[in-house]
Amino acid sequence: MINVIIPNYNRKDLLESCLDSLRAQTYREFEVVVVDNSSTDGSAEMVGAKFPEARVVRLPVNRGFSGAVNVGIRASSGELVALINNDADADPAWLAELYKAASANPEAGFFASKMLFYDHRDIIDTVADGFTVAGFGYKRGWGEKDAGLYDGLTYVFGACGGGAMYRREMLEKLKVGEEYFDEDYFAFGEDVDISFRAQSQGYKCLAVPAARVYHRVRATAGVSSTMPIYLGNRNSMSTVFKNFPRPVLFKHLLSLVAFWMLSVIVDIVKTGNFTVLKAYYDMYIKRQEIKKKREEAASKRVISDREFDALLDRGWLKIWARTGLKTARVRKILNAQSTGAHT
Repeated sequence: MINVIIPNYNRKDLLESCLDSLRAQTYREFEVVVVDNSSTDGSAEMVGAKFPEARVVRLPVNRGFSGAVNVGIRASSGELVALINNDADADPAWLAELYKAASANPEAGFFASKMLFYDHRDIIDTVADGFTVAGFGYKRGWGEKDAGLYDGLTYVFGACGGGAMYRREMLEKLKVGEEYFDEDYFAFGEDVDISFRAQSQGYKCLAVPAARVYHRVRATAGVSSTMPIYLGNRNSMSTVFKNFPRPVLFKHLLSLVAFWMLSVIVDIVKTGNFTVLKAYYDMYIKRQEIKKKREEAASKRVISDREFDALLDRGWLKIWARTGLKTARVRKILNAQSTGAHT
């Protein structure tokens, strides 16, 4: 049995489309759990009226992506847990391909989907996550034409939580207190953190490109919102200090500091505000809490420092530059999606 968990906050229209796509799945042994973050747009009522096969868990406050996912995991019992964003539709074979990969690869603890732009299904949003020695994550294949380059089953660093599947057995071992995903993240980067923790405890992530999801990128957060910038930078820095072993941290300290300074400068020049600087400051304020989590993560690590270091991509400047070159094109796509236009 697969439990499919959908966090939702005030996007009834998108949620309905997502649920319609799950209704069309060729693999039928699954249960849908919608965790509603105190929406006021009638999302929960819509699910009850139109999708009685789905279970709705209503939260009294907005607990973000990570909090909602944790509630959904605790409210379910299947041996496999799939996550999908409310702003994404699943290909009819999505669950079938994930289940096939999980059955054929028992050594893998979690699985990444191929996520494509909803309105431009020949363009990749991501085929799994990567993370660099400079302390930032990136989407594998982001903004590229889907020309078959990423179509093989391959082991990768991590899975984007917008379309992923995890073995419950692994999640139970990763749990800290009552939390599977770190709720201090709220949203953005909690999937990267859990990828680090899984890899550190010896679990592998398998990219399953035949499992496709069509993503309305940032439809929930908003295309022009500064929230992804703030949370993305704060949570990336938290992830570094929480998960990097000391020898690895000191080895790449120059790259880390260089990128963090570059991020602040670019943010100020491009936007005229201090969103990134505020993100880093707020992370610093919580340093004692992060230190405690770091100690717990270190106590559970079973791989060596060298093996951990091998998880990180070295060419961070090249990755950052390539991402920047694709940004204008991707932004055009996002703006077209937000206005309902097609290019």
